[in-house]
Amino acid sequence: MPDSLGAPNAALRADVGHETYPDPAFGQRPWGDRINWDVQFLLATSADVSAMRGAIDLAKASSRQSGTVDVAGVMNALAPIINAHSIPTAGGPDPGGTDPRRGNSQQDLLLTTMGWAFGELVREDAFKTTADAAAWLERNLGAETPPAPPTGQTQAPASGGD
Repeated sequence: MPDSLGAPNAALRADVGHETYPDPAFGQRPWGDRINWDVQFLLATSADVSAMRGAIDLAKASSRQSGTVDVAGVMNALAPIINAHSIPTAGGPDPGGTDPRRGNSQQDLLLTTMGWAFGELVREDAFKTTADAAAWLERNLGAETPPAPPTGQTQAPASGGD
């Protein structure tokens, strides 16, 4: 894969593309013979990948400092992606499969960011025990209230979800 497509960050680019470009309804491929992940991967820009990398790094750094991810800061770091792709605040049911933004929401983007941060912390041996890792997950993902949208950023209306 050429470096211009992000070979060193291919998995991250694929995830960013997945969070910014809609999923097809079950059993449908509106892009013809092209498979969905290929389209999503190619539509993620270098700026998107850079913003996601910054958000992941911020999540890890704030977590190491206080034990809790600075979610507001992470959302602000994700704002360039959110605004460039008009990602809706939250998703919802889409039983008919007609939502043009199917599978895209700021909640999903944040969860993907948190998953990357957690995975990298595990790889970096940031947790002494599995109980420490479980406590991190509970502390950072167990919240009942969704995070506030990025400060001073424009917001797209809510849309249907996965």
